[in-house]
Amino acid sequence: MKVYLDSRANRLLKDSISVTELVAGLELLPDNANYTRVGGTCNHHGPSDRGIANQCQTPNNDHYATAQVNQSIQAIAAEYRRQFPNEPRLAVNDMSLPFGGRFDIYGRWAGNQDHQYHRNGLDVDGRSRSMSGDLYEDRDSNGVFDLGIDRLIVDRNNDGRFDTGSLFSFPGIAEDNGVFRATLEYPEAENEEHWHLYFWNVDRQ
Repeated sequence: MKVYLDSRANRLLKDSISVTELVAGLELLPDNANYTRVGGTCNHHGPSDRGIANQCQTPNNDHYATAQVNQSIQAIAAEYRRQFPNEPRLAVNDMSLPFGGRFDIYGRWAGNQDHQYHRNGLDVDGRSRSMSGDLYEDRDSNGVFDLGIDRLIVDRNNDGRFDTGSLFSFPGIAEDNGVFRATLEYPEAENEEHWHLYFWNVDRQ
């Protein structure tokens, strides 16, 4: 924002000052052997594994968060890799922009609410399609999949049975390491299915 100042006593005395509005304390998620950073586009630059131009991948404006969230991501990735050493590393997608604020994945910057929950450095997306196994809703809360009672949220091979793997384990790993809630967004939607990690303690309706 630019603020313009005019003197009431002398109309020749004018000045202006530029003011940057931002979410204080956001830090770039550092490189780490336990995860990869992905998700950059030419609308918001950052590392990408989707073949975008190199000039769109730097600087990294895609992976900012509070220091505590960044520490949690590193802890989650380390535990995930400890439990599933033979699976691909955790892929960390969109976080927040360097100054926070609206994170418009389409680059229109007006008139929509895309990624509205990424504005304060407290929300992180993680790729799910590199994870193995299925995911189910434990409707009777007995800790096992009961055919006809529990609901399969993701059934990778469409066999109607629950197949174990890292997909089912990931929410527990996340919530044990600082995440308030882990939600699978757009299950089975092509190129859209991902985990959304909420690091704030007010549930979304």
